[in-house]
Formats: sequence, structure tokens, C-alpha cells
Amino acid sequence: MNETRNSDGGGEDDNLIRTSRSPNWSVREQASLDMSGHLSNPNVVRRITELLDDPDIAVQVTAADVLARRGGTPGLSAVLDTLGQRIDNPDADHIAYKLQELQGLEELPILERARSILTATRSDAVRLGVAEIEKLFGHYA
Repeated sequence: MNETRNSDGGGEDDNLIRTSRSPNWSVREQASLDMSGHLSNPNVVRRITELLDDPDIAVQVTAADVLARRGGTPGLSAVLDTLGQRIDNPDADHIAYKLQELQGLEELPILERARSILTATRSDAVRLGVAEIEKLFGHYA
């Protein structure tokens, strides 16, 4: 693990994780962005994945963005799993819209990647998440 130590003996990754637990939503959101460069640390990935269930929608969407862009297949799979588990929660639509934005405006192959995850998973939640974005992304299919 490539972790920078600071003067109090804790690592930069540990500080980011600690910061991501702030009571202030904007601090948690910024910590999520800051952790995007530390995804080689499984503890960071775990914490960003936990932020998909943050009480604040902005934090959830930022965590989804980080995982979809920089988290590889496991990151996108975590986002799809969250969507599938929260299929009836209207707040989850914000995460789906972020994926649509990444697909359409930033030309990331979200749908293609999601479909490849679908062939390799047995998770019902991931399957529901993929089905949800396929409906939303209809014009990209």
C-alpha cells in the first residue's frame, strides 16, 4: 500500500477516511473526491462504498461518480448493487442520473461496462441496478 505518513503517525488514507466521517456533508463530499486518488487501499474503497448510503444525496452522488470513474469493475459493481438495493427509493435516481451523465456527456462506457458486469455476477441487486440504468439509458442501447 502506498500511503504517505504525516507528522502524527497516521497515514494520509487514514486521515481522509476520518475526514469522510465529518458531521458536515460538504466535508464528507470533498473527502470522497480526495479519496479518489487512493483507491488502491481497500479501506478507502470500502469507505467510499459506504458513502453511497450517506444521509446526504450530494455525498452519495459524488461517491458514485468516484467509484464509476476510478474504481474499475468493482467500483461500478458497488454502485449498481446500491441502485438495485434501493430500486424503490427515489433518492437513488440521482445516482442513476449521474451514471447517465457519465455515459452521455463524458462518453464513459457505463452501459457497456455494466452489461459486462451483469454476465459475471449472480447478485440480484446488481441485476436490478443494471436493468434500471438500461431503462434510463434507453437511447444509448
